[in-house]
Amino acid sequence: MSNVNTTSSKPESVGLAIFVLVAILAVAVPPFLRTPLTNDAIYYDLQARHLVDGGKLYEDMFEPNLPGVVWLHVAVRSIAGDSWEALRVFDLLMFSAAVFIAVRWIVPKGVSARSRYYLAAACFLFYFSQTTWCHCQRDVWMTVPVLGALALRIRQTERIQSGTVSNTILFGLGVLEGLVWGAGVWLKPHVVLMAGMVWILSVTMTRQWRRIAVDSAGLLVGGLIIGGAGVGWMMSVGCWSAFWETMTKWNPEYATSGQAHKTFIRYLELLYFLSPWVWLHVLAVPVACLAIRRSFRADRTDSDLPVALLSICYLTWTIQAFALQHLFHYIHVAPILLGIVVVAMSFRSRVSSLGRVGVLGFVTVAVLCSPLLRFERLGLWWPSIRSPLPVRVAERLGGATANRQLEDIDKVADFLAENEVGTRDVWCYNSELVALYDRMRLTPPTRYVYTLELLVFLPSRRQEIWQAHRNTPIRYLVANIETSLLRDQQIREVKDRARSLRTGGDMPESDIPLPYPLDSPIVYTAGNYYVFDLGTNPQTLVSDRPHATLK
Repeated sequence: MSNVNTTSSKPESVGLAIFVLVAILAVAVPPFLRTPLTNDAIYYDLQARHLVDGGKLYEDMFEPNLPGVVWLHVAVRSIAGDSWEALRVFDLLMFSAAVFIAVRWIVPKGVSARSRYYLAAACFLFYFSQTTWCHCQRDVWMTVPVLGALALRIRQTERIQSGTVSNTILFGLGVLEGLVWGAGVWLKPHVVLMAGMVWILSVTMTRQWRRIAVDSAGLLVGGLIIGGAGVGWMMSVGCWSAFWETMTKWNPEYATSGQAHKTFIRYLELLYFLSPWVWLHVLAVPVACLAIRRSFRADRTDSDLPVALLSICYLTWTIQAFALQHLFHYIHVAPILLGIVVVAMSFRSRVSSLGRVGVLGFVTVAVLCSPLLRFERLGLWWPSIRSPLPVRVAERLGGATANRQLEDIDKVADFLAENEVGTRDVWCYNSELVALYDRMRLTPPTRYVYTLELLVFLPSRRQEIWQAHRNTPIRYLVANIETSLLRDQQIREVKDRARSLRTGGDMPESDIPLPYPLDSPIVYTAGNYYVFDLGTNPQTLVSDRPHATLK
């Protein structure tokens, strides 16, 4: 993010910028590729495999999102296999594509090669410095169609202003852009907000209404084509009705619950995990506002157009990320990435000494705070290029924020395999345990795969969720008692019962009630993972035992 100018860069300065970029990739990529996947990526893998095997999305597994990410998982797994390295390679390619589009096609012409390489290096340093929860997420993948469509919008706006192409070509290019925006919408509907605001600003900057009408018609046709194709696919496979019910009857409560869980502590946690990069918003927001304002001036230059359109896209994405979506870390990766580019593009002209010091100071803090240079992380570089990867190394690569213990999950899987469980015999209570479904190639016994999370975010549906499990013959329940929202005394009670199992002693008497289904007999433990015996008779599940009590 060095000073951007229109002068040519010296070969040695370009070489240094390339070296910095390559050094970041060399240090970060091997551990990145060998880091285990998080819950969401594994869950989308489950849905993708279920879809390929003839199952129905939405009807067989509850999913509050659009199906675009599942389509991508199907494509990746069909081409590259089932390893987590394959999905991480795809994730790295998608992020690299987003950076390439931003640096090559959105940054204005005349910017030096040195500055572009430094900007790319800053983007990769940011991405590799984030927790593993921010990787292999659709919020990152959808930056590719958004930035691709934005690059097309910049070129289209220039054509409208210059009047150098016919209306037919203008319409065709509008269709192409609409297809790209539409592809992004299938990953997340929030793309509509970015597309709308970018279009509005481009229209106000040109005001050539006939050509705008032709262009807008093309955009609409492209969007309808990609939208109609997706709807047609869902109708052809028989999941449209379940999808529509989820979007209209389930998701409103899901979204409302997400707003209710936005507490001050959660915001502080978000800022902590995204620091120092999230503080770029303090600079990027006013810079973006000034860029948009400058685009309306009569003396604006050609380079003001891409900066303004990127700025409105950045501001829209940032506002909706904080205001509309859940407080998940990965949601903020894309707006921060755009913020990095916005700040870098503000250095197109001569920069004051204070500005240089500020940029250098931030880069220094970002490097020092990055996990890439921590001794523990560097020590994992060599083991990460070995094959097979030791389980304990894989756990350490996940970092402190990873909530899965792979070794313990393997132990639980071995126990279940010894007891010859069937495909739908195991109920995983916590979302982190989708790794167990994946490890054993099991199918969730009901459509409510993220059971605990759905009980929290869909309180009015709790009876329906419990009833589905009661009516299903399930042999074993696996739960992490530390993350099952039990009270402290209930956790101690479960541990006391497990201790009696291990020592062979009598079950201790206690008046502390445990909620269903965690009041069932404990048959195995591994770390915080407890296996409960629910029996094979579905009638044993139809009881008057109380539902799980959520804190």
